[in-house]
Amino acid sequence: MVRVARSNARFKTWHVVLFTSLAVLLIAAGVGLRLSAPHLKKRALAILGDRFDADVKIDSFSASLYPNPHIHGSGIYIRKHDDPIDSPEIAIKELDATATIKGLFGSVADIKRVTLQGLHITIRKSPSGTDDDQDDQNSWLRKKHYPVDVHELVADNAQITIVPANPDKDPQEYFIQKLTMHSVGLERAATFTTQIRNAVPPGIIDCQGHFGPWHPVDAGKTPLDANYTFNKADLGVFDGIRGTLSSKGKFGGKLEKIEVSGTTDTPDFALKDTGHPMALHTDFSATVDGTDGDTYLHPVRATLGHSVIVASGAVEGKKGVPGKQITLDATVNNGRIEDMLRLAMKSDKPMMTGDVSLHSKIVIERKKADILDRLRLDGKFEVANGGFTDVGINKKVKELSRKGKGEPENQNAGSDVTNLKGDFRLVDAVLAMRNLNFSVEGAQVNLNGDYAMKPQRLDFHGHLFMQAKLSQTTTGFKSWLLKPFDPFFRKGGRTSIPIKVTGNPDHPAFGLDLFNHNNRDDKKTGD
Repeated sequence: MVRVARSNARFKTWHVVLFTSLAVLLIAAGVGLRLSAPHLKKRALAILGDRFDADVKIDSFSASLYPNPHIHGSGIYIRKHDDPIDSPEIAIKELDATATIKGLFGSVADIKRVTLQGLHITIRKSPSGTDDDQDDQNSWLRKKHYPVDVHELVADNAQITIVPANPDKDPQEYFIQKLTMHSVGLERAATFTTQIRNAVPPGIIDCQGHFGPWHPVDAGKTPLDANYTFNKADLGVFDGIRGTLSSKGKFGGKLEKIEVSGTTDTPDFALKDTGHPMALHTDFSATVDGTDGDTYLHPVRATLGHSVIVASGAVEGKKGVPGKQITLDATVNNGRIEDMLRLAMKSDKPMMTGDVSLHSKIVIERKKADILDRLRLDGKFEVANGGFTDVGINKKVKELSRKGKGEPENQNAGSDVTNLKGDFRLVDAVLAMRNLNFSVEGAQVNLNGDYAMKPQRLDFHGHLFMQAKLSQTTTGFKSWLLKPFDPFFRKGGRTSIPIKVTGNPDHPAFGLDLFNHNNRDDKKTGD
């Protein structure tokens, strides 16, 4: 009996071991089949094809379980169905993914880390897309569930090419130096940190935010939002200007229409030809079309020295033409004229001080040339409480005021410039001034002319109008000599004398312009 009982116990023990081993083998076979390369590849093709509504191709695919589950793929291409263009929407040279057996065996593929090499995304903007497409996508995603959850995705040295719908626009290239995404799912937004290599001006833009979910029909409608910083950008790469720019702010919206707001600081902004650095600060908001890089500026508030410039406009490109054209509408109210002159003139101190108001159309053309040769201005300005910084010029202005009042010997008489205004137009580094008027007590000056900024030369002609008669501008014997000429220069109750201003801005030369035919013809403009 004892032997029989022992035999039965041994039989039962081996029976349990046998069936346990078979069960383990069956489970292992099932897991192995589920985790086999063909099965995982088929599963990946199905999920990606359905999510991106595209054809998916994987050149090579392998999987291993030891020491941890690892998947490797190469030559991965995602191309929209029936896309006539040969290049794929998404191309990946190499993919490596790590997970746990439990993570891969569950209903949701829980992947610890995915590393992508050679990621290149090409977005082609559809001209027929509408904002309703986003609602369609959200409705579609609510009906779908993609059993994939990636804890971390790394794709350094990636590239995004955006092809605009407008054939007259060049594609935009974005180079991503570093990219790390967390909690990546195919039907939700993922958090990300990235470093984007900016081409012009050169530098690295650091961003943190959210991206996705990917729009399956029109990738340009894929949402994103982020905060950014951009430091130590060298503006010297632009012709004609220099300085070191830093910026920070935020952006959000969709790839095709990104709203950006932030600030910039350039403590040493200057025109290369003048060499007078000034602090430039801006507060801005803009809409950026990520598909072609065009930017539309909402009112931008720029502070230059003690002056505030408010501008709006656009930065737009054209296919086949390098760079972008800047078109702005700018206004200055109660600024300082010396802030503007410091940028435009080589002299150590500005020629004039005073309160300035101006309005100007500004165009910076898209061509390879110095900033002054590309800059176009067309506007009006007015300076109040103006004064010249040069002692000699101030002395001549007050002397002009005394003579205009008919009090040439009265040292207590005379005034500074009380009002200066005019129209200006800058083309090819030549500033044309029209209807340039300024007043002092007893006199008014009307001028037309040009200020050539390269080299800096003045050439202005016009009229001096005075309250006093010509003979009253001096005393003694000279006064008696001029009396016969009073009627020739007297008209409309004031004296009109043709004058000219020539030379350079540091040392302008004032003189009579009696033989200038144009001045005689323009004399009526001052009446």
